[in-house]
Amino acid sequence: MKSALTTQITEEADISEVIETVKLRVRDAKLPETEIVRILWDVLMDAVQWSGKNQQQNANAALCKVKTWAELLNTFCTSGKLELELMYKVQMQCYEDAKLMKLFPEIIRSLYDQDVLAEDTILHWLHKGTNPKGRQTFVKALEPFLMLKLDVRELAIQFGCVRIIPYVRDRLKLADFTHPVFMAVAFYLCAKKHKLKVDKIKLIELCGTSEAEFSSVSTTMKDLCHNVFGVAKEEKDPKEVKTNRDLLDVLPSKRKDEDGGYLSDDGAEG
Repeated sequence: MKSALTTQITEEADISEVIETVKLRVRDAKLPETEIVRILWDVLMDAVQWSGKNQQQNANAALCKVKTWAELLNTFCTSGKLELELMYKVQMQCYEDAKLMKLFPEIIRSLYDQDVLAEDTILHWLHKGTNPKGRQTFVKALEPFLMLKLDVRELAIQFGCVRIIPYVRDRLKLADFTHPVFMAVAFYLCAKKHKLKVDKIKLIELCGTSEAEFSSVSTTMKDLCHNVFGVAKEEKDPKEVKTNRDLLDVLPSKRKDEDGGYLSDDGAEG
């Protein structure tokens, strides 16, 4: 089956013809759905014309195959379970093949863009994935993409704070907050103001930041945006905030943690 499919894909046969070939072989061999997904990925990668050590050419060739044959993958990745199986297959191949190691995030992004992988599947892999092979490296590599997918509505649903969505969005209109940590902190402070419980540790994980960065941004927002968030006992004079008056320049390496932040269910700050 693999040989026949690899030949068809290499020769750029019509995609409908390839799909019919797969269906016929599956029917004859009575293969489980998960095995079909694994075979299809192997076939696509076998059909790639790899270019020695030229990483960029390899990336372009692999991503081109994914884009060209996305419909084939879509036809057989018909559930979240099968999409997750595909992610595991990609993970294993990237872990075992040196030339693919750095391509994992680009491949996953391409599969997402081509509607082969759903956002929920990627998030499930991130938070509940069970395959440890290269996982730490791949999670780190996916962080930029995952941060782009984070939005106020998703946070509000996950933390049961739907009613503060308009408040958070209004606050975020006050500046061009280009990093997800700013949205996460704004969400957190709005939840605090409305006396809603939010797990800060989970929120930090979701936005792909560190506790130090989250606390630093939180401190700066509370210092400079008292009228907006109103969670501290008194407003500070912006002139007394000696560092990082620009919220978009808050980094743990540039600002000292002043109060370490707080958990939303700790009660009011005292």
